[in-house]
Amino acid sequence: MAITYALVAEGSIKSTTERNYQVSVVAETSRQKTLRRVIEEKVIPRMMDKQAISSYDKLLLTHEMFTFFIKRERSSLGDVFHVVISTHEGKQRICWKMIDSMSHEYHTDKKKMNLTKLLEFHNNPENDKITKLQNAIEETKNVMIVNIDKILDNHKKMHEIIVETDSLKEQGELFEKGSKKLKWAMVKRWIYLTGAAIATGAISIGTIALILVIAL
Repeated sequence: MAITYALVAEGSIKSTTERNYQVSVVAETSRQKTLRRVIEEKVIPRMMDKQAISSYDKLLLTHEMFTFFIKRERSSLGDVFHVVISTHEGKQRICWKMIDSMSHEYHTDKKKMNLTKLLEFHNNPENDKITKLQNAIEETKNVMIVNIDKILDNHKKMHEIIVETDSLKEQGELFEKGSKKLKWAMVKRWIYLTGAAIATGAISIGTIALILVIAL
Protein backbone atom coordinates (compact mmCIF):
# COMPACT_ATOMS: atom_id res chain seq x y z
CA MET A 1 0.00 0.00 0.00
CA ALA A 2 1.42 3.42 -0.98
CA ILE A 3 -0.86 5.89 0.85
CA THR A 4 -1.10 5.13 4.56
CA TYR A 5 -2.86 8.14 6.06
CA ALA A 6 -4.91 11.20 5.07
CA LEU A 7 -6.27 14.18 6.95
CA VAL A 8 -8.20 17.38 6.22
CA ALA A 9 -8.01 20.28 8.66
CA GLU A 10 -9.10 23.90 8.86
CA GLY A 11 -6.73 26.51 10.19
CA SER A 12 -7.06 30.11 11.20
CA ILE A 13 -4.78 32.70 12.74
CA LYS A 14 -5.94 33.94 16.16
CA SER A 15 -3.02 36.23 16.82
CA THR A 16 -0.19 37.13 14.49
CA THR A 17 1.91 38.74 17.20
CA GLU A 18 1.84 35.73 19.47
CA ARG A 19 1.79 33.26 16.58
CA ASN A 20 -1.38 31.71 17.91
CA TYR A 21 -3.11 29.40 15.44
CA GLN A 22 -6.28 27.40 15.69
CA VAL A 23 -6.41 24.08 13.86
CA SER A 24 -9.38 21.72 13.77
CA VAL A 25 -9.48 18.36 12.01
CA VAL A 26 -12.45 17.87 9.67
CA ALA A 27 -11.76 14.27 8.61
CA GLU A 28 -9.05 11.61 8.70
CA THR A 29 -8.65 8.02 7.56
CA SER A 30 -7.87 6.51 10.98
CA ARG A 31 -7.19 7.62 14.53
CA GLN A 32 -3.47 8.36 14.76
CA LYS A 33 -3.18 10.54 17.89
CA THR A 34 0.56 11.16 17.81
CA LEU A 35 0.68 11.76 14.07
CA ARG A 36 -2.39 13.96 14.19
CA ARG A 37 -0.91 16.07 16.99
CA VAL A 38 2.32 16.60 15.04
CA ILE A 39 0.32 17.80 12.02
CA GLU A 40 -1.96 20.04 14.12
CA GLU A 41 0.70 21.55 16.35
CA LYS A 42 3.83 21.57 14.18
CA VAL A 43 3.28 21.18 10.44
CA ILE A 44 0.16 23.28 9.76
CA PRO A 45 1.14 26.18 12.08
CA ARG A 46 4.52 26.21 10.36
CA MET A 47 2.83 26.64 6.98
CA MET A 48 0.66 29.45 8.37
CA ASP A 49 3.60 31.32 9.87
CA LYS A 50 4.34 34.33 7.65
CA GLN A 51 7.91 34.42 8.88
CA ALA A 52 8.47 30.79 7.94
CA ILE A 53 7.11 29.13 4.80
CA SER A 54 3.60 30.53 4.55
CA SER A 55 4.18 31.57 0.92
CA TYR A 56 4.03 27.94 -0.15
CA ASP A 57 0.67 26.38 -0.98
CA LYS A 58 2.16 22.91 -1.46
CA LEU A 59 4.70 21.25 0.75
CA LEU A 60 6.50 17.93 0.57
CA LEU A 61 8.23 16.62 3.69
CA THR A 62 10.23 13.42 4.12
CA HIS A 63 10.76 11.50 7.32
CA GLU A 64 12.50 8.11 7.43
CA MET A 65 10.37 5.81 5.24
CA PHE A 66 7.41 8.21 4.81
CA THR A 67 6.63 11.26 2.68
CA PHE A 68 4.16 14.00 3.68
CA PHE A 69 2.15 15.74 0.95
CA ILE A 70 0.40 18.90 2.11
CA LYS A 71 -1.75 21.33 0.15
CA ARG A 72 -2.98 24.64 1.53
CA GLU A 73 -6.12 26.33 0.20
CA ARG A 74 -6.38 29.95 1.25
CA SER A 75 -9.61 31.85 1.91
CA SER A 76 -10.78 34.89 3.83
CA LEU A 77 -12.64 32.66 6.29
CA GLY A 78 -9.65 30.46 7.02
CA ASP A 79 -7.32 28.03 5.30
CA VAL A 80 -7.95 24.37 4.50
CA PHE A 81 -5.09 21.86 4.68
CA HIS A 82 -5.13 18.51 2.89
CA VAL A 83 -2.53 16.05 4.15
CA VAL A 84 -1.55 12.70 2.62
CA ILE A 85 1.19 10.44 3.97
CA SER A 86 2.65 7.62 1.91
CA THR A 87 5.65 5.34 1.84
CA HIS A 88 8.57 6.38 -0.36
CA GLU A 89 7.43 3.80 -2.93
CA GLY A 90 4.23 5.80 -3.44
CA LYS A 91 3.99 7.82 -6.63
CA GLN A 92 3.76 11.58 -6.10
CA ARG A 93 1.27 11.95 -8.94
CA ILE A 94 -1.20 9.60 -7.22
CA CYS A 95 -0.78 11.34 -3.85
CA TRP A 96 -1.49 14.77 -5.32
CA LYS A 97 -4.41 13.30 -7.23
CA MET A 98 -5.88 12.03 -3.97
CA ILE A 99 -5.47 15.48 -2.46
CA ASP A 100 -7.47 16.90 -5.38
CA SER A 101 -10.20 14.33 -4.67
CA MET A 102 -10.15 15.31 -0.99
CA SER A 103 -10.50 18.97 -1.93
CA HIS A 104 -13.45 18.18 -4.18
CA GLU A 105 -15.26 16.26 -1.43
CA TYR A 106 -14.52 18.99 1.10
CA HIS A 107 -16.08 21.70 -1.07
CA THR A 108 -19.00 19.44 -2.02
CA ASP A 109 -20.00 18.46 1.52
CA LYS A 110 -17.28 18.32 4.17
CA LYS A 111 -19.58 16.61 6.66
CA LYS A 112 -19.89 13.58 4.40
CA MET A 113 -16.20 13.17 3.60
CA ASN A 114 -15.00 9.55 3.47
CA LEU A 115 -11.21 9.61 3.30
CA THR A 116 -10.89 5.86 3.88
CA LYS A 117 -12.85 5.19 0.70
CA LEU A 118 -10.69 7.67 -1.22
CA LEU A 119 -7.53 6.05 0.14
CA GLU A 120 -8.65 2.59 -0.99
CA PHE A 121 -9.58 3.94 -4.42
CA HIS A 122 -6.26 5.69 -5.05
CA ASN A 123 -4.22 2.78 -3.72
CA ASN A 124 -5.79 0.49 -6.33
CA PRO A 125 -3.61 0.55 -9.50
CA GLU A 126 -6.63 -0.45 -11.59
CA ASN A 127 -8.16 2.97 -10.92
CA ASP A 128 -5.16 4.82 -12.34
CA LYS A 129 -5.18 5.07 -16.15
CA ILE A 130 -1.46 5.85 -16.44
CA THR A 131 -0.48 2.91 -14.21
CA LYS A 132 -2.75 0.60 -16.22
CA LEU A 133 -1.16 1.83 -19.43
CA GLN A 134 2.33 1.30 -18.02
CA ASN A 135 1.37 -2.25 -16.96
CA ALA A 136 0.01 -2.93 -20.43
CA ILE A 137 3.27 -1.69 -21.96
CA GLU A 138 5.29 -3.91 -19.63
CA GLU A 139 3.16 -6.91 -20.60
CA THR A 140 3.71 -6.12 -24.28
CA LYS A 141 7.45 -5.82 -23.71
CA ASN A 142 7.46 -9.21 -22.00
CA VAL A 143 5.57 -10.80 -24.89
CA MET A 144 8.01 -9.28 -27.38
CA ILE A 145 10.97 -10.61 -25.40
CA VAL A 146 9.44 -14.08 -25.30
CA ASN A 147 8.88 -14.02 -29.06
CA ILE A 148 12.49 -13.00 -29.67
CA ASP A 149 13.69 -15.75 -27.34
CA LYS A 150 11.65 -18.29 -29.29
CA ILE A 151 13.28 -17.16 -32.52
CA LEU A 152 16.72 -17.40 -30.93
CA ASP A 153 15.95 -20.87 -29.60
CA ASN A 154 15.08 -21.94 -33.15
CA HIS A 155 18.24 -20.35 -34.55
CA LYS A 156 19.97 -23.70 -35.05
CA LYS A 157 16.98 -25.17 -36.80
CA MET A 158 16.68 -22.09 -38.99
CA HIS A 159 20.39 -22.36 -39.79
CA GLU A 160 19.94 -25.99 -40.83
CA ILE A 161 17.03 -24.97 -43.06
CA ILE A 162 19.17 -22.26 -44.66
CA VAL A 163 22.05 -24.73 -45.25
CA GLU A 164 19.62 -27.24 -46.70
CA THR A 165 18.16 -24.57 -48.98
CA ASP A 166 21.64 -23.58 -50.18
CA SER A 167 22.45 -27.24 -50.85
CA LEU A 168 19.29 -27.70 -52.90
CA LYS A 169 20.14 -24.54 -54.81
CA GLU A 170 23.61 -25.86 -55.62
CA GLN A 171 22.15 -29.20 -56.71
CA GLY A 172 19.69 -27.34 -58.92
CA GLU A 173 22.49 -25.36 -60.54
CA LEU A 174 24.49 -28.55 -61.16
CA PHE A 175 21.41 -30.25 -62.62
CA GLU A 176 20.83 -27.25 -64.88
CA LYS A 177 24.46 -27.37 -66.10
CA GLY A 178 24.20 -31.15 -66.65
CA SER A 179 20.96 -30.70 -68.59
CA LYS A 180 22.61 -28.14 -70.89
CA LYS A 181 25.56 -30.48 -71.53
CA LEU A 182 23.22 -33.41 -72.24
CA LYS A 183 21.11 -31.28 -74.55
CA TRP A 184 24.19 -30.11 -76.46
CA ALA A 185 25.46 -33.70 -76.75
CA MET A 186 22.11 -34.82 -78.13
CA VAL A 187 22.15 -31.95 -80.65
CA LYS A 188 25.66 -32.88 -81.81
CA ARG A 189 24.63 -36.56 -82.11
CA TRP A 190 21.59 -35.57 -84.14
CA ILE A 191 23.78 -33.45 -86.45
CA TYR A 192 26.23 -36.35 -86.85
CA LEU A 193 23.48 -38.85 -87.62
CA THR A 194 21.82 -36.45 -90.02
CA GLY A 195 25.12 -35.86 -91.83
CA ALA A 196 25.78 -39.57 -92.01
CA ALA A 197 22.32 -40.21 -93.37
CA ILE A 198 22.74 -37.51 -96.01
CA ALA A 199 26.14 -38.90 -97.00
CA THR A 200 24.74 -42.43 -97.22
CA GLY A 201 21.82 -41.19 -99.28
CA ALA A 202 24.17 -39.38 -101.67
CA ILE A 203 26.28 -42.52 -102.15
CA SER A 204 23.19 -44.60 -102.79
CA ILE A 205 21.86 -42.13 -105.33
CA GLY A 206 25.29 -42.06 -107.10
CA THR A 207 25.43 -45.86 -107.25
CA ILE A 208 21.95 -46.08 -108.73
CA ALA A 209 22.81 -43.43 -111.33
CA LEU A 210 25.99 -45.31 -112.30
CA ILE A 211 24.08 -48.57 -112.74
CA LEU A 212 21.54 -46.84 -114.97
CA VAL A 213 24.30 -45.34 -117.13
CA ILE A 214 25.98 -48.72 -117.61
CA ALA A 215 22.70 -50.39 -118.41
CA LEU A 216 21.88 -47.87 -121.06
